[in-house]
Amino acid sequence: MIYRIFALAVLLGGFGSFGAQADNANIVRTATGEYSYINQDTDEIVGHENWSLLIDRDGSRTFTIAQRWDERDYVTRTILRLDANLRPIETYQTRWDDKGWASSGVYTVVENTVTAVVTGRGGRATQTLEVPEAFSMVPHPLTTDGLHFWYVDAPVGETIKGTVYNIRKRDELSGGVLGVVHTVDLTFLGEDSLTTEAGTFDTKHFKMGEDSDFWIDARDGVLVRLSYGPEGTRYDLTAYERSD
Repeated sequence: MIYRIFALAVLLGGFGSFGAQADNANIVRTATGEYSYINQDTDEIVGHENWSLLIDRDGSRTFTIAQRWDERDYVTRTILRLDANLRPIETYQTRWDDKGWASSGVYTVVENTVTAVVTGRGGRATQTLEVPEAFSMVPHPLTTDGLHFWYVDAPVGETIKGTVYNIRKRDELSGGVLGVVHTVDLTFLGEDSLTTEAGTFDTKHFKMGEDSDFWIDARDGVLVRLSYGPEGTRYDLTAYERSD
């Protein structure tokens, strides 16, 4: 019940109110943005995502994200908190599908463990998994995909092994979504100037595995573009505003 109330609060809160809190001592910067999901063969827009960012005076930051795939009747709302180095602190996510509300979950990081408590149509499940100091969390909104590379400090072209806590394992009894810890190949490919509808950005270009290219605005880890070969989909930042 608590999850459902929190989800409703997120929905009703919207994404335009953060700018009005400029005098709040806990908020030093804000930003908002939008992504379009684009079929690379037809240029058809097949999905949307809106997000807002609050940066605290201690350097930690909070993303609030609304994601929708209209052709699938699929909606998620996600809140992701990170420390000043972009290491995950906690995530809250709630999901809807073609049958309505599907599940909600809270994923909390304490030192080197992630504990998940998820609730779905069939009940509740819990999980605790170990993670290393250097890892990222994958709740799956595009906004969070710019945050996998915070610890990559390698020469251009060199591949390192990274670790992700990937929220993708559906619990059979509850229907809630738990995490899987696995490694990924992360490669830094250099710096590029990239232009989208949102503007021109100085980006760092990374590759994850063999099929996914990421262009990241270096300041806040904001994803500017993701090209994902297997789906034939490109995800572009199409609107972006920040308070400074």
